[in-house]
Amino acid sequence: MACSKRRNEVKSRPPSHTALRFATCLTTSECSGSAQFEKPERTKGHGVQENEMTEAQEPRFELTVKTVGLFAGPVLALLLWLTPFQSLSPAAHKLACVFACVVVYWVAEALPLPVTALMIPLLCVLLRVADAKKAFAPFADPIIFLFIGSFVLAAAMFRHGLDRRFAVAILSSRWVGRSPARLLFIFGAATFFLSMWISNTATTALMFPVGLSILRGMAPARRDFTRLRYSIALMLMASYASSLGGLATKVGTPPNLIGARMIEEHIHVTIPFFQWMLLAFPLAFLMFLLMWAYLSWR
Repeated sequence: MACSKRRNEVKSRPPSHTALRFATCLTTSECSGSAQFEKPERTKGHGVQENEMTEAQEPRFELTVKTVGLFAGPVLALLLWLTPFQSLSPAAHKLACVFACVVVYWVAEALPLPVTALMIPLLCVLLRVADAKKAFAPFADPIIFLFIGSFVLAAAMFRHGLDRRFAVAILSSRWVGRSPARLLFIFGAATFFLSMWISNTATTALMFPVGLSILRGMAPARRDFTRLRYSIALMLMASYASSLGGLATKVGTPPNLIGARMIEEHIHVTIPFFQWMLLAFPLAFLMFLLMWAYLSWR
């Protein structure tokens, strides 16, 4: 009687979480191979203590890296100074020392990045690598002011939400939402257009949440392989279209301005803003159409 009563108690006892998980693995094939039992969860208080210890250790580690970098930069520069280089002129030797010190400061972030950048011309003047006019002349280059203007334009668009309003206004059209291919094209075209005037990275960071909102609104209850491929295509469109849109104008991405400046200095050919668009926009838009066709077909 006692044995049968004990068996009934065992049968009536509710199954544990591990047993349910083990049964689920066997019936739905979620677990490949042999089922693995879950490890006992740690208590909430223990996890909070670990997080607090990690958060407390991070500033200490950053401070240690900055302190080490603050002294490692001058030490490395001094070692290079004492090391003879027969193939380098004295000015180039000094510049290599400055470069080594600045790189260490940038990696360790021993000083704020702008302060470290301003150290380069100052050290060049103090070490007589170049005079003050030549050392500080690049700060007054017209390309720098064009950079500033494009950044101000991008900041104004972000500040007032003009970019997001533009993207949402286009994508909310009924004509666009009726076809997945049209939605993909309009989403990429909006990304392409915005990237013509603001940074590629900023455009991608802007359009990614918009694309995720679109996918969240159209996601079915069950997983569909076709819908999964479309989600991948939409996310790739945000990245590729921003890269292609940055080619269409001189201010679309900083390398365009740097390349135009190098062409002007070395080949003595000046490319005006409209001429750049006349040459680059058709090519960039053609590549955009080919990319849209490929993503739609895939």
